[in-house]
Amino acid sequence: MKAPEFCTRAAALMDDRGKERDKEDGERSMARTVAAFNAMTGHALSEEEGWAFMVYLKLARMQGGSFKLDDYEDCVAYTALMAEAANAEATKPVVQVVHDEFQYLNDDTMSLADCLDVARKMGVDI
Repeated sequence: MKAPEFCTRAAALMDDRGKERDKEDGERSMARTVAAFNAMTGHALSEEEGWAFMVYLKLARMQGGSFKLDDYEDCVAYTALMAEAANAEATKPVVQVVHDEFQYLNDDTMSLADCLDVARKMGVDI
């Protein structure tokens, strides 16, 4: 099997698993998973880090025994989902990032108007 076929199979796998367990648009369970993990442990794992954990799990399994195609297909899929999560975070609107940061630091809800004021004071062009 050639590399592009692994990518095609991983895409089909994400689609199938999403339909079985999540949503029509494919695998989307990690945000819920890390939210539950963070609530139980007090950690602040991101969705991207959750997918990275799954990649590391698959890499470890690849080293422990005979070849299993599923390990490689899952690793490709998890890496793509990790990239998607990283891209979503990197392209999040600046106002949302500022708002999220102040919610985290203050542990309360900031109004959008207050968030915009803070962003302007920080020099963000809105």
